[in-house]
Amino acid sequence: MKVYVILFLLVCGIVACNDDDKDPVSYDPIPDELVGTWTYTDMDDGAVENLVFQKVSEKAGLMEWYMNMHIVPGKPHLKGEYVNVMAAKAEFVIQGTLIIPSITHWGSQLIEFEDDVILDEIRWYTMDDDEWDWFETEPDMSFHFELGEDEFIMLVDMDGDGRFDEDEKTIYTRVL
Repeated sequence: MKVYVILFLLVCGIVACNDDDKDPVSYDPIPDELVGTWTYTDMDDGAVENLVFQKVSEKAGLMEWYMNMHIVPGKPHLKGEYVNVMAAKAEFVIQGTLIIPSITHWGSQLIEFEDDVILDEIRWYTMDDDEWDWFETEPDMSFHFELGEDEFIMLVDMDGDGRFDEDEKTIYTRVL
């Protein structure tokens, strides 16, 4: 019996060593400077975006994104109170200057994106909900970033040319 136990432990040790050789994708630590709330205001339409980054462990975090716009129920051409038009919650990791989010929830204060029905709070949806399909998502929601003094710069290569043009940079400022 002792021989089988020793043989089992040896086989498990060999299998474990082989698994280590596969070198899973390594992620980088989340910079402390990233943690907090960041905001961006679009001067064209007055939309305000907020990003919130939290650190769960050294290499894993939670991210929230909110897009708020002025809306008057039933009169979308008038500016009214800020409403969370679209929001997302995600888990994320970092690889170099790339933030890799995995969306867990989409949400909105609008029902079926109708301007005349505004909820008091964000209604959240998961992948199991039929409403998940309302939110058009890309298969890869990753984006590059740079951190400056109280600045978070989101870089998205929308035209796929391998560089970040001025219109592919969004500069957020630190709130908290």
